[in-house]
Amino acid sequence: MQDLNKAKKEAFNIAKYVLNEQGFLSFWRGNGTNVIRYFPTQALNFAFKDLYSSLFKTPQKTSTTTSSTHAGTVLTRSLLAGGLAGGTTELFVYPLDFVRTRLV
Repeated sequence: MQDLNKAKKEAFNIAKYVLNEQGFLSFWRGNGTNVIRYFPTQALNFAFKDLYSSLFKTPQKTSTTTSSTHAGTVLTRSLLAGGLAGGTTELFVYPLDFVRTRLV
């Protein structure tokens, strides 16, 4: 516990030093490339999740299906749609990540 308090104190001292030496905006220096990368990642992820969700439409619950079976089907289809959306998004965003690492 004492080591954790010491680490917190050191991190605070470093942040205070950076603030005094380089100013407030120095904490966000270089963050523009992350913002440029993050926006299309999230936009594509939402779009592909909706696309895959519509492809894997969940059937309506009937009197013969139990609640747990229906919930399991919904969860499985949602996980599948989310996984495929994330993978498809990375196909488009990976080149931006590659360029970002080259800029650093």
